[in-house]
Amino acid sequence: MVTIFNHMLEMTGLRDHHLLDLSILSAVSQMADAQQARMLEIFVDGTHTMLRLRGWANKTEVKMLQEAFDDEMQMESIAAYPALAKCLRAQKGREKFQPKG
Repeated sequence: MVTIFNHMLEMTGLRDHHLLDLSILSAVSQMADAQQARMLEIFVDGTHTMLRLRGWANKTEVKMLQEAFDDEMQMESIAAYPALAKCLRAQKGREKFQPKG
């Protein structure tokens, strides 16, 4: 994943990682015509897969979080995102998810 990210930095000329993250999140959200989107960072620690929110977008706002994280407090288990866990287990590039409610 880091390699893809580095190639994107080179291709776009954006050297500011924060600005690139913001641009990617905005573009993905718009292309998917999503009501909301989140950018999550995935960490694997042994057998535990944890996620940390990097940013979010909705129809009116795109927001990236600051880099200064309180590691333990900002992370949550992938179990909170069953569709994402299924996608990663199957090593698929995408998974459809429709929230209930």
